[in-house]
Amino acid sequence: MPPERTTDERRLHVLAWSAALLTWLVWDTFGQVLARDVEALIENLVRDWTTDYTQAPYARTDFIEPFRLAARFGPVPLLLTAAAGTMYRLTAGENGDHPLSRLSGKQKLLVTAATLGPFAAAAFPLGLGLSMWVAVELYWWLEWYGDMDPTMLWIHENAVWLLLPGVATSGIAALVFALSESPDPVLKKKRRRSRTRKLLRWVAAVPLSVLAVGGLFGAAHASRVSNVGAEVHADWCGRCHERALPLYYVKSPDAWARTVETHVDIERVELTPEKRARLTEFLTSNRSFSDHWTFRSRCQGCHGSTWRAWEPRSVADWQGIVTRMGWWSPYFYRADVGAQITRFVAAEGLIDNSGGLLDLDAEAATKVRDVVKYCGFCHSVTYEAERYAKEDADELRRMVVRMNDKIHLGLRMDEATLDRITKDYSELIQDIDRFDELVPHDRPELGTGRIPGQKIGTPPISGRY
Repeated sequence: MPPERTTDERRLHVLAWSAALLTWLVWDTFGQVLARDVEALIENLVRDWTTDYTQAPYARTDFIEPFRLAARFGPVPLLLTAAAGTMYRLTAGENGDHPLSRLSGKQKLLVTAATLGPFAAAAFPLGLGLSMWVAVELYWWLEWYGDMDPTMLWIHENAVWLLLPGVATSGIAALVFALSESPDPVLKKKRRRSRTRKLLRWVAAVPLSVLAVGGLFGAAHASRVSNVGAEVHADWCGRCHERALPLYYVKSPDAWARTVETHVDIERVELTPEKRARLTEFLTSNRSFSDHWTFRSRCQGCHGSTWRAWEPRSVADWQGIVTRMGWWSPYFYRADVGAQITRFVAAEGLIDNSGGLLDLDAEAATKVRDVVKYCGFCHSVTYEAERYAKEDADELRRMVVRMNDKIHLGLRMDEATLDRITKDYSELIQDIDRFDELVPHDRPELGTGRIPGQKIGTPPISGRY
């Protein structure tokens, strides 16, 4: 063999296995997170925090450490082989063979045992960890419906069994790919026509599709996860209870900050401000969502990209919009979520501190806000608006007086305020388009109240608001 060929092959080996080493280093970051999430899932299921959960067969504390090790290290031999095989195939010669494809049948059998063996042991823990990623990712989108417990329990009971065939199929496919030759175009075309290969593709399509869907959620979750502060979590959160207990919850960043401060105060934990910040960052990245992601789940689902054309409003006006949306799902639009949305719109330059409201000056804006304040204290502003938009001024005032008699003492209006609110309310409910601009998402939770022509329960999904 010529010296040049030997040198080229050495370079190829170095390139292939350097790529494999790099793949392992990248994987290890995610492997640590998967291992931690498997621990958190099993630990909290063992403690049975829910009242209606049928104990899962894998919910045993003696499974925690083996599953952690399997999830983190079990896939490594297969990843190394698949990464090196990919590089070999990319640089294969004209006949398509490469060092791994030239192994004898016995050697390939040994490689299969050395790679698929540990991977098989890791497949179930990998499915568990990925199901946790799916559950965490779905959490922020499903709170609206108020059925979080049944949904999360279903995921914990069933997701792993749905994902497991995809995990196993992907491992086998990766090994076959690494050990096979890279066919030339003519041969590849012939193989595509093979009925056996077509059948295998169809058989593999379903589990791989399920894995791909779960992988999308997992990728979204993993993109936010950071190991910054992991050492503080492992050291300090395990002193009074199992370290995995906090990872049972999904909270907003503000709520996690309060949790850390509360534990420091109650338990008298001597954590420096730097360690508190690192611990909060760790919990937030693993079990929380950024302001932008929260805005996406609460607002962009209906508005899409039209929010970029919104005009600035005051902080109080933005908070009012979130509060009104909370009439449908109070927990989905709770106070700490509203704070995240407000921070996001502020970061996007959508805060107006002039005191006005859209094109209204401060005085006119105050009139609108007062109507919302008094009428919206007990129900939506548009409740019975269809009726009173057609009534005369006297009947409208009698209605406002009746409402004033029922209102909280701290908000009860004097005669002058009654006259003013009656007039301003009448003007506000006459123009549906104008009303929707000034008071977006004002819809009755119950009843049939609406402005003439307004469709109940169908807030605009296009335009400015």
